Amino acid sequence: MWRESSIGERSREPKGRSSAKDALDHGDRWWNRLSDEQKQAHQRTQVEIARDFAAALKEGRSADSDVVQAIARRHVEWLARAVPPSKGYLLGLGEMYVSDPRFAANYEKQGIGTAAFVRDAIAVFAERRYP
Repeated sequence: MWRESSIGERSREPKGRSSAKDALDHGDRWWNRLSDEQKQAHQRTQVEIARDFAAALKEGRSADSDVVQAIARRHVEWLARAVPPSKGYLLGLGEMYVSDPRFAANYEKQGIGTAAFVRDAIAVFAERRYP
């Protein structure tokens, strides 16, 4: 998850589309309003969700299974605390979880292949929720 220093680093990266910049700005404002305890709780939740995805992957569940989609729903609810989700946001974020080593590390430390599994699960969720 984000650390204080990584937010500043991310904000200096190229933004691309205006909606991506708006989401980043919204998320940064939200994060900076949290207390240290709230930030730690948010990060613990991310670890719990990542562990649940990894466990489902190890159990051989598919990304579109009911169990995994329930985890994906929790993940999207967790994300929604910072940025209102949309199909494009979720699909792009899922790709970033795999392609950006900083984000991939958060999932891969739970088990090899977890980042791609999370990407696939939230893609299914996004396609079903935001057709």
